[in-house]
Amino acid sequence: MFASSILRYKAHPRVSVYTMLIMTVALCLASFGQLEKYGKSILDPTLTLIFSILGYIFRPICIYLFYLLGNEHPKKRWVALSLVPLAINTIIYSLAFVPTINEYIVYFDVVTVEGVEQVSFHGGFLRFTSHVISLLYLLFLIYLSITTVKFKRLFRVLTTLTCVTIVVVAVVVESFFNSEGNINILNTAIPFPIVIYYLYLNIEKAELDNLTGFFNREVYNAKVDEINEIVKGVILFKIPFVDNPHNVDAYNMNNDDIKHISAIILHNISRKMIVYRLEDNVFFLVTNDSNTKTVLDTYDQIKKQLYEHSYRVDMGYAFRTSKNELIHELYLEADRMLRTAKGSFTGNTTTMKKIF
Repeated sequence: MFASSILRYKAHPRVSVYTMLIMTVALCLASFGQLEKYGKSILDPTLTLIFSILGYIFRPICIYLFYLLGNEHPKKRWVALSLVPLAINTIIYSLAFVPTINEYIVYFDVVTVEGVEQVSFHGGFLRFTSHVISLLYLLFLIYLSITTVKFKRLFRVLTTLTCVTIVVVAVVVESFFNSEGNINILNTAIPFPIVIYYLYLNIEKAELDNLTGFFNREVYNAKVDEINEIVKGVILFKIPFVDNPHNVDAYNMNNDDIKHISAIILHNISRKMIVYRLEDNVFFLVTNDSNTKTVLDTYDQIKKQLYEHSYRVDMGYAFRTSKNELIHELYLEADRMLRTAKGSFTGNTTTMKKIF
């Protein structure tokens, strides 16, 4: 997975970085678990405590990175707030090294059982802090998956729920069936959903255009029959490219414009909308939302933001008026609207509605 992430870094830098970070933390967790066992074997409660505490601190970090991996457009303020539970978790478990306080968290001592000395685990109610915070991040991930799923992409939600279920089961077992502290299945359980989710992302990325994040033409062609059954409306976008596309500077300028324009579109679409990149400069938004006002509001909002950022994009929309109307007919209708309005792109988003 490291090798794959490095090779795919240029195409998918964010996914590659988070994957490598998660695998690094997972490797650390596995190491801490073994070193904790080693501390017990040599009857060293201090060494055992150190690596036990590191395990408690790193577990929610791993889940948090997993959460960020699934969050493609996190807001800076939200990222800052979401770090607070990690800070609280680190502080609480660091206090385990303070005498009298550690009895509420976790500590080890040497006891004699049937004439044999061994390191014994002890802990108070605060030892569950790591588990609770891990569960909190998992709930965030579930919420994120459900609220950001586009156009009935239930496979992403099912994949996420499967991954979360594996970790939640491990959290429950460690929390409520682990009075002696000998069960450490969470360290093992975490990498499994990571691999599952990583493989899913690879499958999903194969369907997406690298530059825009929209679905590619191959996916559109494969699903056109399915789209015909549920489509209610469309919005067509055409970007006038800079002249002389064979020039390197012009090519880079076109790509930069496409990135920013697609980011604006993605930011404004709802869960019932999906966008395909049919050609280099042609984007096609399809929706199964029967509320025309919602679609028109989305159209206006995107057009307004494109105008504010000085991006010239020709736009047109169309709505399905009969069950027999096919997706390519809606495309042609939106294209006719787009061509009629060509050359009159303004910030007045009500112009189109008055004409049509």
